Amino acid sequence: MLSNKEEYADCVSAKGENFSTEVLFMILIFEQQKMINELITRLAEEKLNRICVSI
Repeated sequence: MLSNKEEYADCVSAKGENFSTEVLFMILIFEQQKMINELITRLAEEKLNRICVSI
C-alpha cells in the first residue's frame, strides 16, 4: 500500500513536514479505499457476466 505514496506526496509536502503518523494513516486509508472500490467493480462485473451467461 505504501508503494503508491508518491501519489500523495503533494499533500504531504503541503504540510511542510516529513511523513507524520497522521499522514501515513491517511495514505493507508486512501489506498484501502481504492482497493475496496476495485473489488466492488470486479464483483459487479462478475455478477453482470453471470446474468448475461444465464440468459
